[in-house]
Amino acid sequence: MSVPRDKILRFLEETFRISLTPDNSYNGLQFDGKKNIQHLVTGVDASEAFLREAIRRKADLAIVHHGLFWKGNELKKIDRFMKRKLEVMIRGDLNLYGIHLPLDSHPDLGNNAVLARLLGLTDLTPFSEYQGQKIGFWGRFPRPLSRTALVKKITAAIGPLTGRIEFGATSIRTLGIVSGGGGNSVMDPEAQDGRLDALLTGEIIHQIYGVTEERQQNLYAAGHYATERFGVQALGEKLAEVFRLNHEFIDLPTGL
Repeated sequence: MSVPRDKILRFLEETFRISLTPDNSYNGLQFDGKKNIQHLVTGVDASEAFLREAIRRKADLAIVHHGLFWKGNELKKIDRFMKRKLEVMIRGDLNLYGIHLPLDSHPDLGNNAVLARLLGLTDLTPFSEYQGQKIGFWGRFPRPLSRTALVKKITAAIGPLTGRIEFGATSIRTLGIVSGGGGNSVMDPEAQDGRLDALLTGEIIHQIYGVTEERQQNLYAAGHYATERFGVQALGEKLAEVFRLNHEFIDLPTGL
């Protein structure tokens, strides 16, 4: 069945408060395509490869975590790289929708909430403030885990670690999660004051090593892409259920 695009856009606004959530992404409809939607695809990045695959799969609407337009990096011209993306979307009459921090922080469909449930955490609490809002979650394991057992649990749920720094507790009862580039969560008061035994994010930069050592914390990274593929999948499945759409997740892992 076909669903008016604006009906889906209203649902997204009501569910995620897109227009009211601070972000460095210009969230919302970023390219205007077909007015009626039957086939939805989701993905992490609005790369040319993703857009071409969306058209190949005859999608009407593509929803991504990392869209095309970012604050502070506004387009000053349409270069040949952006031109190719626009040509792909024009040719397929494809709608492109970007949703960044509202998807990270959502308590049900967000990257961090989904990851927390996959890892078996309970008593979830919002965690790690960014742009005036808490975008991650921390929770408790039913029983304490060794650091080795925690790593096995992370790799089973998400994939191989891309980084680890271990200066903290050897028995892990509480874990904070901020997907993507959330390494700075080690400086959150709940982390540095000892409430959390370990932190999970997507990627770790060099500068955070000393900070982690000084705070005697454990910090694990499972990949920026890998930790941020869960929210768009959950959102796609939700939209498919509510609006009876066909949904496919386009998986284009970067290994980073």
